[in-house]
Amino acid sequence: MGRFKDIAVYSVLSIGLMALGSFMLYLMGVQEDLLWLLVALVAFMFIPSISAVVVDKFLTRRGIRRYGAFFPRFDMLAFGSAYVYPWLLVLIGGFIALVIGLPVDFTLSSVFEGLKVIADEYSVPFELLVAYFIIGLLVAPLINSIPAFGEELGWRGFLLDRLIEEIGVYKAIIVSGVIWGVWHFPLILLFGYNYTYETRFVGALVFLIFTVSLGIFLSWLKIRTKNVLYPALAHGAINAYMGYGTYMVLTDKVIGYPAGIIPSLVGLVLGILIMLRAHSLGGGFSCGEEDLLKGQRTL
Repeated sequence: MGRFKDIAVYSVLSIGLMALGSFMLYLMGVQEDLLWLLVALVAFMFIPSISAVVVDKFLTRRGIRRYGAFFPRFDMLAFGSAYVYPWLLVLIGGFIALVIGLPVDFTLSSVFEGLKVIADEYSVPFELLVAYFIIGLLVAPLINSIPAFGEELGWRGFLLDRLIEEIGVYKAIIVSGVIWGVWHFPLILLFGYNYTYETRFVGALVFLIFTVSLGIFLSWLKIRTKNVLYPALAHGAINAYMGYGTYMVLTDKVIGYPAGIIPSLVGLVLGILIMLRAHSLGGGFSCGEEDLLKGQRTL
C-alpha cells in the first residue's frame, strides 16, 4: 500500500471534491440555471490539478513540472492529431450509425438552419456568420484547453505517470481512464450529465468505456510529448467538437453523442490502432521513469 499511497489519496481527494461540489450544486438547484452550471463545470475541471499539487506537495514531493507542466516544443503530429481526433470519432460514428439504420445528417443541416435564423433575426449576412462560425471552430479547442489543462495535469500528468511507474503503461492507461470516468459519476448520477436524468445509471457505465477509450489517445499524446499541454488541447477539442455529433447522429444519447456507445467504441478501436502502430515502430507506449524525467521521445 505504501507504493500506492499518493495515488490512492489523489484519487479519493479528486473524486471526493467532485462529489462534494456536485452535491452542493444539486442542493442549491443550480441544475436549473445553465449559466451557473457551466461556470461550476469549468471550475470543477481544476479539481484534478489542485489535487495533484496538494498530493505532490505533501506526499510525492517531486514538483509539478515533473509531470509535464511546462511549455513544450512544437510537435506537428500531436497538434494536428488533437484537432482531427474528435472529428474522426464523429464522422466514423456517423457511418456506423448509417450502416445500422440510425438517422444520420452528415450536412449538419440543423446547425446551419440555426445560423440562418440568427442571421435573419439580427440582419447579419449569412455568409459572414458562417465565416465566424468556422473561425470559432478553430479557436474553440485553444480556449477550451485552459480548463482542460486543469484536468490533464491530474489525469495524464500526475496520475498516469505514477501509475506507469507502479503497474506499467498499458494497465496505467486503463486504470487512469476508469478513475477519470468515476470522477464524472456525481455529475452523471445527480444531473444526467452528457445523457439524460432517466438514463443516468446506464450512462455512467457507458461513460467508463468512453473515458478509457479516449484515455488511450490522450495518454499517447502525453507519452509522445512528455507534456500535458497537448492532451489538454485534445481534451479541449473533444469538448468543443463532440457535441456536433448530436446534430449528425440523431438518436438517443446513450447510443449516440456526445459520449454514447458509438463514439466510445470508435474511440476504443482507434486507441487499439494507435497502440498497434506505436508498437510496430518499436516499444509501443513503453516508457521508463528515466524517459519521463528527461523528456525523451519514445514514439
